[in-house]
Amino acid sequence: MVKQIRWKCEQCGNGLLAPSRPRKNDVRRYCLPCSAKSGKLVERIAPALQKKSERKQIQRKQLVAKRRERIALSPKTYENNYRKYLTKYSNGWHIQSEAEKIWKLFEPYHNGKPMPTIKIWFNKMEFDYTEAKQSGDPNDVKVWKYPRGSLGHAEYWSNEIMLKTSCSWKTLAHELCHMAVRSRYKDGRRKAHDEVFYKALKDVCERRWKKHISFHEVTKYGYAVDRIIEKQIEPEVSAWVKQQADKNKHKKPIPLHIIKREEA
Repeated sequence: MVKQIRWKCEQCGNGLLAPSRPRKNDVRRYCLPCSAKSGKLVERIAPALQKKSERKQIQRKQLVAKRRERIALSPKTYENNYRKYLTKYSNGWHIQSEAEKIWKLFEPYHNGKPMPTIKIWFNKMEFDYTEAKQSGDPNDVKVWKYPRGSLGHAEYWSNEIMLKTSCSWKTLAHELCHMAVRSRYKDGRRKAHDEVFYKALKDVCERRWKKHISFHEVTKYGYAVDRIIEKQIEPEVSAWVKQQADKNKHKKPIPLHIIKREEA
């Protein structure tokens, strides 16, 4: 015997028992009195079937959401998302927007030239989840940096600067300074880190952080001057980086096993 369920009219509320899947031409599918009044066929509904359908829709949405979470947070997808994150953010601050601010400060030196394209090195990049699994902190994920010793590189011919992942603010400013003031040549030798370069970098750092930078320790122009500048602006840069990291922390992807640990 076919299982019977209750069907009722939404307009008058009258109901009757009928199969769960009646034929289209079955008169029990329709409320004939209401149909005669309206001039159109008025279908009855089965409340039990509607509730069952709603439950299935909720279950289906939950399954789809779980599947998407597994895909979005799987180790391979996480690595891809983390790479995309590192092309935009460095220790929490947005690379492109900060580069635009710095480039605008260099305007007296580059005379309105277009800002160089910024590229991030990812060669031999590997992910190590060991420390993150032990501490539960996704920030402990290790990333192998580009193997070369240089933190950044400016290429005049292609109007590009190359940066390592998680570069510092000073490195970004340093490479943009190269693109703004360019190199000078004396006696056939290229002068990239000379007095002209570091005075321009000092000027921009002072205006960016609104702080006087002293060169009284400078005895010779070279990479040592970078450390002198960095030491004097360190408090302001560190406070700004911390503020930006707190502001953008929700944009950093988190590995699946960290999510599971937090839910547990």
